[in-house]
Order: sequence, then C-alpha cells, then structure tokens
Amino acid sequence: MKKIMKGIALLVCLIYILHINVFAQVYDPSKAIDYANTWWDKRNPLYTDYGGFDCAAFVSQCLIAGGLDLSEGTNGSGASVKPDGVIAVVEQLVDHLKTYQDVDFIKTTNAFQTGNNKEPEFVVPGDPVFYGSSDESQYTHSLFCVKETGTDRTRLYNAHSNNVYQQPKSYWGSLIKYFYYFHIKNSIPNHCTNCVKDADETSIDCGGSCPPCNDAPQNNIISNSNDIKDNNYATQNINVQNAVILAGRNVEFLSVDGITFGNGFEVQPNAQIEAKTTNNILKTTRDKSLKCDVSLINYFDLNQPYFLNLVGFAHFDIKVYQFIGNNMTKIYQNNQNINKNGAVILWDAQTGVNHNALNPQDYGQFIVELTLRKLSGEIVNYNYWIVKRYI
Repeated sequence: MKKIMKGIALLVCLIYILHINVFAQVYDPSKAIDYANTWWDKRNPLYTDYGGFDCAAFVSQCLIAGGLDLSEGTNGSGASVKPDGVIAVVEQLVDHLKTYQDVDFIKTTNAFQTGNNKEPEFVVPGDPVFYGSSDESQYTHSLFCVKETGTDRTRLYNAHSNNVYQQPKSYWGSLIKYFYYFHIKNSIPNHCTNCVKDADETSIDCGGSCPPCNDAPQNNIISNSNDIKDNNYATQNINVQNAVILAGRNVEFLSVDGITFGNGFEVQPNAQIEAKTTNNILKTTRDKSLKCDVSLINYFDLNQPYFLNLVGFAHFDIKVYQFIGNNMTKIYQNNQNINKNGAVILWDAQTGVNHNALNPQDYGQFIVELTLRKLSGEIVNYNYWIVKRYI
C-alpha cells in the first residue's frame, strides 16, 4: 500500500507539471475571417485595447475566434500570453505559432527586391502573415489573410494598429524585406464541425474520428469505484477518493485546473492510469448542443427571431449590445425559465435595434451576453458576437 501511495504522490506531482496535447487541433478559418472583417476598424471591448500597438493582438483574436488555443504561449506554460488570452507582441506570436501549433510556415527574405512578391501556395484566407523591414530577427507587423481574388490568387489582408481592410501585401510598401508565412492546419475532419451526425460519429460532431462526446462537469467528484469511467473529465477539478481501479482497466483522468487522489484511492496491479491537465477547456468537454445551437449562430436576419433549442436547460438571462458609432450600447435584456421541450426565443431581433446605425455597405455588429442554467443547476456563461450580414 505504501508503494501505491508513493506512486500516486509521484503521479500527482507529474500531473501539475506536464502539459500533453491529447486531441487534434480544431480551427475554423471562416469564423476567424468573419471576426477579422467585423473588427478590422474597431476594438472589441471583450479584449484589452493595446492602442497603436495591437496588430498582433488583433491577429491573436482572429485565431482565437477560429478556435485556436494560444494558452501555451512561448514556453508551453503560458509565457507571453496576456490576461485577455492574446499574444500581443509580434515576435512572440511568431514563436508560439512555430513551436506550439500545427502549421506550415516559411520565411522569405528580400521579398520585393528579388521579385518574390507572391505568397506561398499554402497561404489561404484564415492564415496569419508577419513581416519585418530591417532586421531579420525582428518582425514588426502582423496581417491576417481574409480573401483571395483573381486567377493569380492575390491575397488580401486586414490589420490593426492603423486599421486596414482587404489590401494586398504590396500595400505595406516595397521596402519590406522579411516575411513569415503561416498556414494553420486543421487535423479534425470537416464532418466534425457541421452540426450533423454523420460519418463515424456516435453523436453530433463527436465520437469516432471526432473529439469525444463527453459533456464534462465543472468539478468531477468520484467517491466510489463504480463512478470511475474509462475517461473521466472536468472543466475545473477532479477529486477521487474511496475508489479502486481494478486490474486490467485502462483509465484516463483529464481536467483543466487539477486532479487530486485522496484517501482510499487505489490502483491494482496490471491496471493502467493516465492523468493529465490541459489549458484548453474544449479538450475536456464536447457540449455539442451549445456548440451547434449557440456558438455557431454568428449570423441572423433582423426579420427573424433569434431562436434556440435549449433542451436540458432551465433558465436563461440575455443581454444584447449594439455598436452605434464606436460605442457599445445595451439595447435589450431579458430572462425567463425554459419550458421542458427547450424551445425559447431569446430575442425577437427587432426590439431595441437602432436601424439608423446600420450601414448597408457593412456589417451590423452586436454582442450577446448569455447566461444559461442547466437542469442540474450548473451555470454556463457565454460572451460572443453575432453579426447581421446584409443581402
């Protein structure tokens, strides 16, 4: 028994110092592009305003909107990541992408002077590009590819610091010498993000070749052997006590904050146990109803109600903000219980809208703060943006 507890103590120690990527990378370039086209000329109040030095922060926000996890920073443990989750220094963002993301990348020198004005074939909308004009070791600006046009596939970029919308690389001048091109790979099959149960999925967009279907609790407290599953997840902490992992079992524990093995926990001979923490909450849970019914609804029609099917939830509280000029104004608030079939109209998409502030040549921007209470009592908070695309 002493040997087992000694092994557990070592295991617990390792849990807090190891970071292991266990699921494939999920990146949706269309969501990143939509973000870049929405926020190219303004600052998202959900993030810190870095003033005239926010080009890398803007590109970070685009990548995050596409689903990329930047939390490993430049050293695997979060170095260089700001409190709002972005990497705000160009060189640091380049280093992070090279080291901790699944990417193709290439560096070119004397790009314009040698006639090498064409981007690599692998660069597509949804990819970041960085450049420097003097020292090869210093990259001074960040761009985000949002479109390609023409038979020569001219790429167009958005950027911050000085707000720039859909301009070719040459817009930034012929004296630029060094470019770093990236392509963000997506190793999850496309069918895993279409909100349909297809291919080898065991439920909508999960199971099989997709991430697992587990809807993880915030804190997973395991107090007897029967509660130990083959895969045990939590979006915060796992606590295990008075439980035995029987011989022959292969058990995984994965959480965001920590894992604790308490009194009465035992691992029998010939049983295997794997315990890890991760900085990416999406690796511990796959709440498919919210993924497909909430976070993917980025567009709405002002002539249609904003409708969701929230089976499994008991109550919602919603606040809607509209950008009027450069100001974010709260235009709507409501809260109510959700009936047993889950059907609810969160907002009629009309109440409070300032139609005079909508520009037919642009997007209309809205931010939603949504709080949902599950039937279990667990609270789920969302801050996300939705846009109305003009037809």
